[in-house]
Amino acid sequence: MELLATPTVRLSLYDKGTTIREIALERIKVKAEPEREDLEDPFIIYDLGDVVAKDNQWREMLPNIDTFFAVKSNPDPVFLRLLLGLGRGFDCSSKNEIKMVLDLGVSPDRIIFAHPCKQESHLRFAREKGVRLMTFDTEEELHKVKRVHPDAKLILRVRFDFLKMPIKFGCRESQVRPLLELAKNMGLSVTGVSFYVGSVNTISPQVFVQAIQHSRPIFKAGRELGLEMDLLDIGGGFPGNLHTEEAFEKLAEAVREALEEHFPPSSGVTVIAEPGSFYTRSAGYLVANVMAKRIDRPNKQDETINSTTGSPVWMYYLNVGVHNAFGLDYVDCFLKRPELLRQEEPGEQQLQLKPSCLWGPTCHPKDVIFDKCMMPEMESGDFVMFHDMGCYVKSRVSEFNGFEIPQTCYIAPREIRPILKQVFSAGKNDVSVCGCRF
Repeated sequence: MELLATPTVRLSLYDKGTTIREIALERIKVKAEPEREDLEDPFIIYDLGDVVAKDNQWREMLPNIDTFFAVKSNPDPVFLRLLLGLGRGFDCSSKNEIKMVLDLGVSPDRIIFAHPCKQESHLRFAREKGVRLMTFDTEEELHKVKRVHPDAKLILRVRFDFLKMPIKFGCRESQVRPLLELAKNMGLSVTGVSFYVGSVNTISPQVFVQAIQHSRPIFKAGRELGLEMDLLDIGGGFPGNLHTEEAFEKLAEAVREALEEHFPPSSGVTVIAEPGSFYTRSAGYLVANVMAKRIDRPNKQDETINSTTGSPVWMYYLNVGVHNAFGLDYVDCFLKRPELLRQEEPGEQQLQLKPSCLWGPTCHPKDVIFDKCMMPEMESGDFVMFHDMGCYVKSRVSEFNGFEIPQTCYIAPREIRPILKQVFSAGKNDVSVCGCRF
């Protein structure tokens, strides 16, 4: 594979038609060389071409909605640099996230401080750095902003009562008018409305449609009070898993129609969104090693995993788990059975599947990836690959029990090389190209 290298990033370029499986097997092969000490260590492959493809899809399907990437979903600096080069803004929730993107050269006006309940020192930092756009949802937050950052441009975060929206943030509809009136009386600038429907709810495009529809009267109320009200933030939650292009297209079509009806260009309202996992989830592939194996043959009365049938269970211990790679809710909501990686096997569909349990590496009894799944029989030393691992992995994990967070390698299709050279060679970071196996 050809290498695209700068002082800050090394990108392996692959040819069209090359599969991620082939790339992962090549990486394993290289790691097996005698001088390598990381033979069995887990690693993550990030495909930057997938991010570019997602951005192209957004521009095609939702061309009038500017995106502010949710940094919390994946604060990887290479991803952030790429999205900056693609002209995207950033949704930050803390001082450290704001500092991270500012250090990459992001303009303060391309940042939204999208945390309704801000630590005062973080708010002060935002003021010092010129970050003005931010959300709020309580009276207390208005008083804090007035005291610390009175020049802020505020967006009211709303939680619609008739929708099953997350309850942690967002004011109820009955609180909207009093909060807008208070902001007006305090001399603060309220510039719009935001909502977040939650990733589970985006299964139905109608949820977005209803939220957009019920945002319109809030703009009317704000403008009647003399507030600016020219920005609508429709949040995140857009599908980003592998093979969800059709689901995104249906959602985008519904959003376009709802905006055309309730917020046409003549309304003077700019629309933004805060996608995170949409951009990065399907770009990530986690490769892990099978550290150990045993076959559990429980008695029917045992209260152990898979014991209700009394049949044997093939138990595998991987060097990644809920602490250093996944997180409990990630396993519950998004994870699919991993793919076995063997050089000599053309496809695992030819192998018999057996009742299995996949454990993480730590000594914690709840460090389990799958308590019940069907896998081909594996051996110690085998590798498996998990898909859709491009978000909420490194941003939420730890080195609990001494097990390291997986290392990262970056790949991209050769055809987007001109984009990558433009993005990663800005300033003094000249790009050089040389041969490299990985």
